[in-house]
Amino acid sequence: MEVARLSTEAGLAALEGRTEEASAGYRHALDSWAALDVPLDLALTAIDAVMLLPEGAVPGGAALQAKEILTQLGAQPLLSRLAAAEEPATAGT
Repeated sequence: MEVARLSTEAGLAALEGRTEEASAGYRHALDSWAALDVPLDLALTAIDAVMLLPEGAVPGGAALQAKEILTQLGAQPLLSRLAAAEEPATAGT
C-alpha cells in the first residue's frame, strides 16, 4: 500500500537525520491515513513520528489525534507507548 511506504520512508528519513523531509513525509502519511479512514494506522504512524522526530518537527496535532484514537479504542499499551515517546529524554537514563 502506498501510504505504508510513505510512513516507512518518513521513518527512514528521520533515522538518517533528514528531519524536514521526515516531517513532511509523516504529514503526508497522516493525511492519507485520515483520508482512507484508517484510524489505527494513523495513530501508529503518529507514534512513530513522535518517537523519531524532534518535538518541533512532529506534524501539528499528530500526538493529540493519536491519543484520541487510541483512547476510543481502549488501546492502553499503545497509549503508554505514546506517552513514553512524548516524555523528554533525560541525561543518563
